Amino acid sequence: MLRFSLLLNLLFAARLVAPAAVEPGNNGCSDDRRQVIKEKKCKKAAKKQVNKFFSTENTADWPSGCYFCENDVDNCTPGTWWNDHQTGTANGDTKRLCAVPGWNGCKNGGCGEPTDGGDGGGEKTYKTLFVGDSDIKYWKTTDADFPDSANVGVVGWTTKNVANNIDGFLAEHQPTDWVVLVCGENDFYSGRNVGKAFKSFQKIVSEVLTTTGARVLYIGTKPEPDTQKKHDKYEKYDQKIRGYAQQLSDNRDDTTLPPPLVMIDTYSHFLSIGNPGSLYQNDQLHLSQNGYRYWNDWTNFVFENADSQCQVYRDNECTQA
Repeated sequence: MLRFSLLLNLLFAARLVAPAAVEPGNNGCSDDRRQVIKEKKCKKAAKKQVNKFFSTENTADWPSGCYFCENDVDNCTPGTWWNDHQTGTANGDTKRLCAVPGWNGCKNGGCGEPTDGGDGGGEKTYKTLFVGDSDIKYWKTTDADFPDSANVGVVGWTTKNVANNIDGFLAEHQPTDWVVLVCGENDFYSGRNVGKAFKSFQKIVSEVLTTTGARVLYIGTKPEPDTQKKHDKYEKYDQKIRGYAQQLSDNRDDTTLPPPLVMIDTYSHFLSIGNPGSLYQNDQLHLSQNGYRYWNDWTNFVFENADSQCQVYRDNECTQA
């Protein structure tokens, strides 16, 4: 009888110290937890919290997916939210909802895999972050071709859009080696001039270089058959970026370090091979799989030659150093 009572006490104590099925994490979840990634499961997870589920939203100003606000988060009603926005923006004061793997809400893909690489730190860092417009978004093979990378491309984004959101992307994904940047073409399609687009480009690069240890790889504009009236602006924009790469390189305190900004000259090489329609999708605007093969090859070449002093490459040949 005494032994049975002792067993009951032990079981009761174990229940008291058992971990909560769902609890707030940080920007990511520790290696023994899973991030809640479906809206229906987010609502279910909210019931495990002190504060209720409030609503769904679609905004670039808060984290995408399922997140939790406590009382100390400015401009956020305490509770659990679901953000439909494709990328959102990291906010250091919000928290992800993190579940134990055995929680029933994790069934049928309700929870993701660990986000911190198994180090228990609650956040994952990446070697490479792909940022920009639809040319980045539609580059579907970046995960497979560039291990430890994240792709946050957004269809229709201009340099101004990227500049306004780059700090959040850097905070959430923490790239250590490279930020691959493709943006600018949409600026001219929407009526912005070269000077304004370039100013936003400088803001993006400055944010990367001052807040991370990563370098920037800019992949230049394309001579798309559908946008010929904009091509003079494309060329002027790329030329400004070539000059900016030279300026940043000249301003290095230690000239033995590699250039902080590297450019791949897509435009002139595509013209040199006749700019065939096979490089593009049927819209004659976005790259086809064949076009992306060039970008894959050129990007890998830059990464493999990361110690080079080259600032501008064309088809893996250095044209500015």
